[in-house]
Amino acid sequence: MIEKVLNYGVDFHIEDIKKEDNKNVIYIKSNTSSCKCPKCKEISTEKHSTYKRKIQDTPIQNIETCLVVNAYEYKCSNKECEVTTFNESLPFARKNKVMTDNLIQLILSISIFMSSSATSLILSFLGVKVSADTIDRIIHKIEIVDNPDIEEVGIDDVAIRKGQTYATAIYDLNDHHLLALLDGRDANSIREWLEKHPKIRTVARDRASAYAIVISEVLPNCMQVADRFHLFQNLIEYLKEIFYKEIPEKIFIKNNKIEDKNNIKKVPIQVNIDKEKLKKLDYDNSAPKDKDGNLIDFNKDLLNNNSNIYQKHQKKRDEKRDKIKKIRERAKEETCHKKIMDEFNVSRNALKKYIKMTDEEVEKISSVNVTKENRVLDNFTNMIYKMLLNQVPLEYIIEYTIQKGYSASVGTLKGYILSLIKNNHLSYNCSSLIFDKHTYPEDTVVITRLELLKNILTQEHVNVNIKT
Repeated sequence: MIEKVLNYGVDFHIEDIKKEDNKNVIYIKSNTSSCKCPKCKEISTEKHSTYKRKIQDTPIQNIETCLVVNAYEYKCSNKECEVTTFNESLPFARKNKVMTDNLIQLILSISIFMSSSATSLILSFLGVKVSADTIDRIIHKIEIVDNPDIEEVGIDDVAIRKGQTYATAIYDLNDHHLLALLDGRDANSIREWLEKHPKIRTVARDRASAYAIVISEVLPNCMQVADRFHLFQNLIEYLKEIFYKEIPEKIFIKNNKIEDKNNIKKVPIQVNIDKEKLKKLDYDNSAPKDKDGNLIDFNKDLLNNNSNIYQKHQKKRDEKRDKIKKIRERAKEETCHKKIMDEFNVSRNALKKYIKMTDEEVEKISSVNVTKENRVLDNFTNMIYKMLLNQVPLEYIIEYTIQKGYSASVGTLKGYILSLIKNNHLSYNCSSLIFDKHTYPEDTVVITRLELLKNILTQEHVNVNIKT
């Protein structure tokens, strides 16, 4: 079972797995009976000795993991070969490397997005022991090998730093490995490279004209094709443009016919209240208490004082209060009201009003005005808060409050309940709030423009039989 999960090749098997010095250590042994000489390429079956390699591998459960590999050293059977003995190669780690290929790939994958120091830190949390200097050395050893005899290539622009630095990537169309990474993304950036590769017969590129012109000039007999990605990308863009111009946001189908949206009216969502469950609720408007019998002091504000709109209005109220205070202080020092009016840009009547106000009246300016409808909620505030603490579903809270005598609008009640939840940071699920919500009739199928576009792009064949 472990051999299937940790696959190190058919010629190597796992002998043991141990936990040593807070590391996972996997002992691996070679099963080979022959090996090819790296110099003369002749197969040898004569074993000379065994050797061990200690290699760091990708972590298991965020714990540093290393391999202890017991492999063979072979004698070269070719007497004319310069090599006398050679070590067998490992399919999971290159010669003289202290890390497996998988681990190096993991390191490079993370280092693409951050600095070497940050990569080293992140990897340490994952169970990989590697320094920033080692990561730099791994990156600097990456080689892009060109092929002057290449015949089929792909050309595309890539962002080294989006919005600032761009380059041109040239890759082999057969196995997609990188052949060159050239500065810039204009015609001049690839001209010199193309001149050094006269055997090219096919170029896959995007739809930009910059590359097309220089390819035609340097390689007039070369066939230029659009790659699949850019063709599909252009197709989606054109489809979107057509859809947004020709197709409405929503399509309504009723009785197998497309209906005009003006003929479709939304209906309110019906809420099913369990009457027996509603009868079992027993709450009054007495002050809420905690489990020790102490009164709970909670925020009873009628508005959500955490919202941006509330904060904006509150700021204006506070600014008006502070302005009136300054006017009143100024009036004690200055007897000429005309100067005060000009200084604060207020009318004579407003100035007289501010001077006559008491300190309590000035402070009330920053408070929210409470309407008669909202004052009715004072008779139900404690009761609602206790039901919220007990996680009573919102539709039952509204229905129970109405039964207890609340006669104002349901919208005001709903808004106040939500304010209690937000102002007191209650852990309460508001997903049951379905009052005042509407939906389309059951006999009407609604298809959005986006859904239609997705269906066209993802389905191989769609049969549509709708009478228009």
